[in-house]
Amino acid sequence: MEGTVSTDIDTAVTDAVKVARVVHATREGITTRLDMHHLVARDSGVDYIIDHHQLTLLARQEYQTAFQQAELRVDTTQSPMPGRDRYIGQQATSMQQPNGFAHTR
Repeated sequence: MEGTVSTDIDTAVTDAVKVARVVHATREGITTRLDMHHLVARDSGVDYIIDHHQLTLLARQEYQTAFQQAELRVDTTQSPMPGRDRYIGQQATSMQQPNGFAHTR
């Protein structure tokens, strides 16, 4: 479906700050654009922040081919959301460090 997919409104409140977020999502082909509008209110005033995201979902083979073309080994991890597996690309020579970061030679 082309055009608007959804618009959602979220809020969060603490003693020091109040936040309202409106997310407007549109879709063109296989690409979804999220425009997130935030109003952040504090004693000092109100800030207006816009955060843009552009997301494209590809077929499994397209992801795997892209990782292979980048000369990365690709592992697949099942997502909690059906049909949205996670793809992890790693250089074949990478070594895992104790702090969890990968180091490459």
